[in-house]
Amino acid sequence: TVPASPQIESEPHKFDVRQTVPASPQIESEPHKFDASAEFSIPPGTDPAGETQLIIETNKKSYFQWKGYGLKLHVPENAVPHGVHQCTVAIRALLFGQFLLPPDCILASSVYQIKAPVNFDRPVTLEIQHCSSFDSTAHLSFVVAYATSEPPYRFEKLEGGVFPSNTSYGSISLDHFCFIGIIFRRLLRLRSPR
Repeated sequence: TVPASPQIESEPHKFDVRQTVPASPQIESEPHKFDASAEFSIPPGTDPAGETQLIIETNKKSYFQWKGYGLKLHVPENAVPHGVHQCTVAIRALLFGQFLLPPDCILASSVYQIKAPVNFDRPVTLEIQHCSSFDSTAHLSFVVAYATSEPPYRFEKLEGGVFPSNTSYGSISLDHFCFIGIIFRRLLRLRSPR
């Protein structure tokens, strides 16, 4: 399991999304607002742990921390496409599911199903908490799977990503979202001849 995310002091543009975002905002009928939560169904063959929504506004730099679920988002100014006033991003944490990982790899984090109604004009930095020890971060990678109608969900390694040895979070910058998590590549020990 992923350890609980550390609590932070309240700062400008830093807030707990569960306390500030309504459970079901009804904004799809308003002009220039896009809501990804309308068709945000639980993927078959998965076990959800929790879900939340973020409202991202244009021309604002924001930081979101989903406390207790090991997820942070850094949204730069002007990330929302021109002409869009705001968009609602839906996020679900998945404990486990029918996931096909690259060979010799195991999950080192929760899997997050993230749905945004638009691609962002500027990359959003995503931070995910992992359970790997600090001395083995060289064997961590981000993985993604694109939603299909039926499981299993095949994950592929993403290029990039940073795993500092002084924190339990890895970070990567993306302009669109899908299923995402962190994997650990197991080191295979060769048997010595007898």
